[in-house]
Amino acid sequence: MKRVVDGDTLDVVLEGGDRRVRLIGIDAPESDEGECGQLAEEHLVSLAPAGAGVRLAFDAECQDAYGRDLAYLFHDDALLNAAMLRDGFAQPCPFEPNTAYAETFRCLGERAAAEGTGLWALGCNRDACFR
Repeated sequence: MKRVVDGDTLDVVLEGGDRRVRLIGIDAPESDEGECGQLAEEHLVSLAPAGAGVRLAFDAECQDAYGRDLAYLFHDDALLNAAMLRDGFAQPCPFEPNTAYAETFRCLGERAAAEGTGLWALGCNRDACFR
Protein backbone atom coordinates (compact mmCIF):
# COMPACT_ATOMS: atom_id res chain seq x y z
CA MET A 1 0.00 0.00 0.00
CA LYS A 2 1.39 3.37 -0.96
CA ARG A 3 -1.12 5.94 0.35
CA VAL A 4 -4.78 6.48 1.14
CA VAL A 5 -6.48 9.16 -0.96
CA ASP A 6 -9.80 9.10 0.90
CA GLY A 7 -12.09 6.56 2.58
CA ASP A 8 -12.72 4.57 -0.60
CA THR A 9 -9.71 5.29 -2.82
CA LEU A 10 -6.01 4.55 -2.44
CA ASP A 11 -2.78 4.20 -4.33
CA VAL A 12 -0.96 0.88 -4.42
CA VAL A 13 2.32 -0.30 -5.87
CA LEU A 14 1.93 -3.26 -8.22
CA GLU A 15 4.23 -4.94 -10.66
CA GLY A 16 4.28 -2.54 -13.56
CA GLY A 17 3.86 0.61 -11.48
CA ASP A 18 1.61 2.57 -9.18
CA ARG A 19 -2.15 2.16 -9.51
CA ARG A 20 -5.09 4.13 -8.15
CA VAL A 21 -7.70 1.78 -6.68
CA ARG A 22 -11.37 2.54 -6.00
CA LEU A 23 -12.86 0.12 -3.47
CA ILE A 24 -15.82 -1.75 -4.97
CA GLY A 25 -19.22 -1.60 -3.32
CA ILE A 26 -18.67 1.18 -0.82
CA ASP A 27 -18.87 4.95 -0.71
CA ALA A 28 -17.14 7.12 1.89
CA PRO A 29 -17.14 10.88 2.32
CA GLU A 30 -14.45 12.71 0.37
CA SER A 31 -11.43 13.91 2.35
CA ASP A 32 -12.42 17.54 1.78
CA GLU A 33 -15.91 17.01 3.25
CA GLY A 34 -15.00 18.12 6.74
CA GLU A 35 -14.68 15.94 9.78
CA CYS A 36 -16.58 13.00 8.25
CA GLY A 37 -14.24 12.82 5.27
CA GLN A 38 -11.14 13.14 7.41
CA LEU A 39 -12.28 10.41 9.79
CA ALA A 40 -13.12 8.02 6.92
CA GLU A 41 -9.68 8.58 5.42
CA GLU A 42 -7.96 8.08 8.78
CA HIS A 43 -9.87 4.87 9.38
CA LEU A 44 -8.79 3.40 6.05
CA VAL A 45 -5.20 4.39 6.88
CA SER A 46 -5.54 2.51 10.19
CA LEU A 47 -6.71 -0.59 8.30
CA ALA A 48 -4.04 -0.36 5.57
CA PRO A 49 -1.09 1.78 6.65
CA ALA A 50 1.52 2.90 4.14
CA GLY A 51 3.83 0.03 3.31
CA ALA A 52 1.31 -2.65 4.26
CA GLY A 53 1.07 -5.61 1.94
CA VAL A 54 -2.33 -5.74 0.29
CA ARG A 55 -4.02 -8.04 -2.19
CA LEU A 56 -6.54 -6.94 -4.79
CA ALA A 57 -9.44 -9.03 -6.04
CA PHE A 58 -11.47 -7.95 -9.03
CA ASP A 59 -15.11 -8.41 -9.98
CA ALA A 60 -16.77 -8.23 -13.41
CA GLU A 61 -15.16 -4.90 -14.37
CA CYS A 62 -11.55 -4.11 -13.58
CA GLN A 63 -11.55 -0.33 -14.18
CA ASP A 64 -13.93 2.60 -13.96
CA ALA A 65 -14.40 5.49 -16.38
CA TYR A 66 -11.59 7.40 -14.60
CA GLY A 67 -9.00 4.67 -15.18
CA ARG A 68 -8.97 3.56 -11.54
CA ASP A 69 -8.75 -0.13 -10.76
CA LEU A 70 -11.98 -1.38 -9.17
CA ALA A 71 -11.13 -3.90 -6.48
CA TYR A 72 -11.84 -5.62 -3.22
CA LEU A 73 -8.85 -4.93 -0.98
CA PHE A 74 -7.46 -7.50 1.41
CA HIS A 75 -4.86 -6.94 4.15
CA ASP A 76 -3.94 -9.76 6.54
CA ASP A 77 -6.85 -11.76 5.05
CA ALA A 78 -9.36 -9.07 6.08
CA LEU A 79 -11.61 -7.58 3.40
CA LEU A 80 -11.14 -3.85 3.96
CA ASN A 81 -14.20 -2.84 1.91
CA ALA A 82 -16.28 -4.79 4.45
CA ALA A 83 -14.32 -3.43 7.43
CA MET A 84 -15.05 0.16 6.38
CA LEU A 85 -18.77 -0.67 6.34
CA ARG A 86 -18.73 -2.70 9.56
CA ASP A 87 -16.90 0.07 11.38
CA GLY A 88 -19.31 2.74 10.10
CA PHE A 89 -16.91 4.74 7.93
CA ALA A 90 -18.57 3.99 4.58
CA GLN A 91 -21.96 3.02 3.24
CA PRO A 92 -22.88 0.32 0.76
CA CYS A 93 -22.86 1.52 -2.82
CA PRO A 94 -23.45 -1.33 -5.28
CA PHE A 95 -22.77 -0.67 -8.95
CA GLU A 96 -23.65 -3.33 -11.50
CA PRO A 97 -22.04 -5.54 -12.55
CA ASN A 98 -19.56 -5.48 -9.61
CA THR A 99 -21.86 -6.90 -6.95
CA ALA A 100 -20.23 -10.09 -5.64
CA TYR A 101 -20.47 -8.87 -2.01
CA ALA A 102 -23.50 -6.56 -2.38
CA GLU A 103 -25.77 -8.40 0.06
CA THR A 104 -23.04 -8.75 2.69
CA PHE A 105 -22.13 -5.08 2.30
CA ARG A 106 -25.81 -4.04 2.62
CA CYS A 107 -26.14 -5.96 5.88
CA LEU A 108 -22.92 -4.52 7.31
CA GLY A 109 -23.95 -0.97 6.41
CA GLU A 110 -27.41 -1.36 7.91
CA ARG A 111 -25.99 -2.75 11.15
CA ALA A 112 -23.45 0.07 11.50
CA ALA A 113 -26.15 2.70 10.93
CA ALA A 114 -28.58 1.03 13.36
CA GLU A 115 -25.90 0.72 16.05
CA GLY A 116 -24.56 4.24 15.55
CA THR A 117 -21.08 2.99 14.72
CA GLY A 118 -18.25 5.15 13.37
CA LEU A 119 -19.47 8.19 11.47
CA TRP A 120 -23.05 7.38 12.39
CA ALA A 121 -22.17 8.15 16.03
CA LEU A 122 -21.32 11.70 14.96
CA GLY A 123 -24.73 12.22 13.41
CA CYS A 124 -23.41 11.66 9.91
CA ASN A 125 -25.94 10.33 7.51
CA ARG A 126 -26.38 9.90 3.78
CA ASP A 127 -27.36 13.51 3.19
CA ALA A 128 -24.76 15.07 5.47
CA CYS A 129 -21.68 13.02 4.70
CA PHE A 130 -22.05 10.35 2.07
CA ARG A 131 -22.31 11.08 -1.63
